[in-house]
Amino acid sequence: MTRTARILSGAEDGLFRRPGWGLAAIAAVTVLFAAQIPGLRMFSNFADLLPQQHPYIQIHNEISDTFGGANVVVVVVEVDEGTVFTNDTLRIVYRLTQAIDLIEGVDHNLLTSLTHLNSRHTWLSERGDLVSEPFYLPPRSGVLSEEQLARLEAHVLADPRAYGLLVSKDLKSALIKATLHEGQLDYEKIFQELQSLRGQEAGEGITVHLTGLPVLVGWAYTYVPQIIQIFLLTLVVLLGLLVAYFRRPYGVIIPLAGVILSAVWGLGIMVLLGFNLDPLILVIPFLISARAMSHGIQLVERYYSELAEVGDAPLAARRTFDSLFRPGSLGVISDAVGLLVLALGSVPINTNLSYYASLWALCVIVNVLLMVPLLLSVLPKPRDAGVRHGLMRRTLGVLGQRVAGKGTAKGILIISVLLYLIGGYGSSLVEIGGSRPGSPLLYPDHEFNVSARTISERFPGSEELYVIVRSDKRWGLKRPEVLAALSDFQNHMGLDPGLGAMKGLPDLLRQVNRLLHNDDLRWYRMPNDGLTIGGLMFAYMASSPIPGALNEFVSPEESDANMVFYYKDRKGSTVRRAIQMAKNWIVEHGTEVEGLRFHLAGGTVGVTAAINEA
Repeated sequence: MTRTARILSGAEDGLFRRPGWGLAAIAAVTVLFAAQIPGLRMFSNFADLLPQQHPYIQIHNEISDTFGGANVVVVVVEVDEGTVFTNDTLRIVYRLTQAIDLIEGVDHNLLTSLTHLNSRHTWLSERGDLVSEPFYLPPRSGVLSEEQLARLEAHVLADPRAYGLLVSKDLKSALIKATLHEGQLDYEKIFQELQSLRGQEAGEGITVHLTGLPVLVGWAYTYVPQIIQIFLLTLVVLLGLLVAYFRRPYGVIIPLAGVILSAVWGLGIMVLLGFNLDPLILVIPFLISARAMSHGIQLVERYYSELAEVGDAPLAARRTFDSLFRPGSLGVISDAVGLLVLALGSVPINTNLSYYASLWALCVIVNVLLMVPLLLSVLPKPRDAGVRHGLMRRTLGVLGQRVAGKGTAKGILIISVLLYLIGGYGSSLVEIGGSRPGSPLLYPDHEFNVSARTISERFPGSEELYVIVRSDKRWGLKRPEVLAALSDFQNHMGLDPGLGAMKGLPDLLRQVNRLLHNDDLRWYRMPNDGLTIGGLMFAYMASSPIPGALNEFVSPEESDANMVFYYKDRKGSTVRRAIQMAKNWIVEHGTEVEGLRFHLAGGTVGVTAAINEA
């Protein structure tokens, strides 16, 4: 016997000579972990859902405060009859916009809506000045005249930044988009506020749709009580199966005690390590506890078999430990290693899960595989130590004999290989990413997915892809060759049949150039010198009384430009096609202009692409 084996054998002898000491130590650790549980926090962090090492996410993190991120709430007001250009509907859109702007966590500079101050109509005054005003402001009289409503509709139809993006092409829907700061947000509170606003404003002839990741997480929070109910119901079912199988108190109570200890230890470990419990992965801790119960059942089953043979409870418990502790520990370690493999990924939520879940699983070695035999060694000997052959035991025995037969085993292996081949072929057909608008976490007819489909149909540009163009010089974006490259890139992306719209600095400059030349379409073109380009940019900034009029297009240093491409959904095929088209152009033309580089990718489409590729 090796030295290590002698040490382990001596420790085992000591434990079973004084089992109370071992149980007392386990109880003390359990109390320590139980005291930590009140500090457990349950929340979702948007950054934890993203593969932080992916280059798209690194770009996303750099630009989210300037150009916007992917933690977006989309609200759409839809009318059944007529258009949104009525006083009642515009007031609803305005009230929703103002209320959403007041929600904690909303980035006020990145809120877009037809009735927001940042959404402005720009025109050339009689004096030749470029001026602008909000599309909509609540009139003092309370209502807009028919002439004013018609003028507002005409202004929206003439502005590509509003028509199709803020107001649907059929004029029956208006969109409000709010970007939330990333971090530890109270998604449950945000969702409740949005639901309350929808309840206040939706009515006869008016439907309010909500979508976006914060809304999805909010829906997940609403199902937490149902998840807990399902867990409790599952425990009741397991309890019933234990009663039906064992029909003895030890066979029911001891496995449940192992589950409770496992849960207390696991939750305590999470608090001590500083991890939060995300409602999106609640099922994983439950599965670990279920594995703990299975080990407990095996131990109690083996204990009764040993007890029937030797007739001495402490000896039966010791023999149970000797026969099952090593294979059980091997199984637990295999589970823990399998969970730890998740750490190889780059998504923080999975990495964090791998750390605490693997430790949680390893604790089963102590709080089940060790605790149960020690507990059985101190408990009174059961009155009826014989093995009961109930209906379930007899059924399982018959099935075991059938499966273990040589001919049956071959048949099962053949069927397994066939199923493996069929599954392998089927997996090659599975589309990476979403296959439809909305979330696969919810049923297709769920309110969230219905809203997502409706918004996708009404607004072909509800999902955004950001491509960041960087110059190595300050104010470098004013060079004509830079803007020519941006225009060429836009023309290439415009060949995508799934593209709904696009927005970028070249479009803005063409529009301003046309406006300054009496709205003459012949001047809807790009100037060919930097001074004129700089003048157009200044004229646009001067036309708006709100600071940062160009912030949605360029950085304050005018070295970074945000090219925005709008898509109607984030399906896997849409995202892959968009990213591949951008990559193709960048590979072929991305380095033609000295000091200019194109970087993928931000926005909801860019973040989704990173998640799909991770």
